[in-house]
Amino acid sequence: MNSFPPIFQGQYKDPSPKGPLGISGQMWMPARSPLRMPTQDFSASFDDPSAMSLKTPARIWVRRAATLCPAVLATLLVVFWLGGQLGADRLSVLEFIWVGLIFSTFLWISINFASACAGFISTLLGKRKVEVIHAPVLNVAVLLPIHNESPSHVFGNVAAMIEQLNTLPSLHRYTFFLLSDTQDPKIAALEEDAMLHMRANMQFDFPVYYRRRTLNIDRKTGNLGQWLENWGGAYDAMLIFDADSLMSAKGIHALTDELATDPSLALVQTCPRLIGSETLFGRMQQFSSAAFGLFPAIGEAFWSYKEANYHGHNAIMRTRAFANCAGLPYLRGRGGEKTLIFSHDFVEASLLRRAGWGVRLVPELKPTYEETPTTLIDYILRDRRWCQGNMQHLRVMWSKGLHPVSRFHLGQNALTYLMSPLWFVMILIGAMLGTSSNEGVLSLITAQPAANFINFSIFQSNGIWLLSVVYLMLIAPKIAGAV
Repeated sequence: MNSFPPIFQGQYKDPSPKGPLGISGQMWMPARSPLRMPTQDFSASFDDPSAMSLKTPARIWVRRAATLCPAVLATLLVVFWLGGQLGADRLSVLEFIWVGLIFSTFLWISINFASACAGFISTLLGKRKVEVIHAPVLNVAVLLPIHNESPSHVFGNVAAMIEQLNTLPSLHRYTFFLLSDTQDPKIAALEEDAMLHMRANMQFDFPVYYRRRTLNIDRKTGNLGQWLENWGGAYDAMLIFDADSLMSAKGIHALTDELATDPSLALVQTCPRLIGSETLFGRMQQFSSAAFGLFPAIGEAFWSYKEANYHGHNAIMRTRAFANCAGLPYLRGRGGEKTLIFSHDFVEASLLRRAGWGVRLVPELKPTYEETPTTLIDYILRDRRWCQGNMQHLRVMWSKGLHPVSRFHLGQNALTYLMSPLWFVMILIGAMLGTSSNEGVLSLITAQPAANFINFSIFQSNGIWLLSVVYLMLIAPKIAGAV
């Protein structure tokens, strides 16, 4: 091979059956700088000695109470009203289940509505101002884990971000790493060709490195974990992108400044905007994200403070804090087999906060972008993976030492997928009981009329306003966001 330009200097290893560090295929990487990443124990608390003593101010608890208490109060009023309408001295089992479903589903809607209202009020009060005064200079690794992606797309995004960084100087230093888990040999060859093309035709002020693993052990978490354990020690922070992510130089600098100016933070998360779709379904998703996601995101940032979430990409984090505190164990399946944690990002944020580090959501930081599945089938396939991972959060949320808000995030994330079956069961009970004592399905299969369980005719006069309130809470934030 010819000698590399300065930007690409590093170790080059020829393909081999085993490869260096268990990697087969081409590798353009710098000298190793190992960093230890211990596996965390969910059954024991953990404090990172490097973390600052982070305490949530009283004003933040006031914000949380002002956001969540009205939602809980409104739900309790609905439940007491239902109890009065039923008029029974003692609820039957079926009545108790039905009221419980009403409580859980209405509370879910109320909390999301209250959070969106908090975002709306926060927006009216003005944007948060960040003053960068004597911020330390950070050496940042920009990581792009890729897996069977379009090389022209991925490398094109990298080139675009670096070209912008060239035009907007900063004291922070950036190094780009393309970390491939591609299994398709044809795509892997195209990746290497794209790297050679960049090496031969482009000169940047920022180093760009590439390596590919033939065995993508532990998927994305294993990909990032291997980089941390072999090269992470040389960098103060790492900026994580997805293969379809994009961020302007202004956004990259602002995100780095957010982390640099607050030593209590281990992770700062942005809210990327969806772009790049040309299908009707994809364009609908883009509009929905831009119009309807604004106030809920700002509301979450308003009350979460430094107990926010991590969405897996378009976020920056302290390298050593992440390595020390966020090494994920395997979970045990029903048969005793070890399984990965799929929706790992929420769990990693919870572990960072458990160790004493802050996790911040900054929705107003722009511009930052990502792409979305362009078809309904692709969207459902992704949603299936997310659902499997989110259900794991029901187990993780009881881990020892987690912050209460982190537990809330994990539980709420699981409920995102549990709400639909709960709504279905509630509607199913209504369909079985009917609206009078003789027309319900239960009256045909039991010796007693359905009215002995619940007579839904008593709700016909008052049900319209309750239904209207539910739809108002669902639609009002979307209307406000679209406007």
